[in-house]
Amino acid sequence: MSKDLKISGIIGPATSLKKTGPMVGEVEIGKGGTSSWYLGQVDKCTTVAVYYELNTNNTAKVMNKVGYF
Repeated sequence: MSKDLKISGIIGPATSLKKTGPMVGEVEIGKGGTSSWYLGQVDKCTTVAVYYELNTNNTAKVMNKVGYF
């Protein structure tokens, strides 16, 4: 994942594996505070939303970059 993005959390049928690190965001959305989850039973009807936050130490630099995950 690019250094300008941080993971805020996940909403859906997930269980936190409680792995923290530099890419974990400060704001928690859903099951946050981690960068790794266990998705038990996933099928074609399962919906999961992952939320990210921008590392906004310098917004002028972030506006001109491309993020990846």
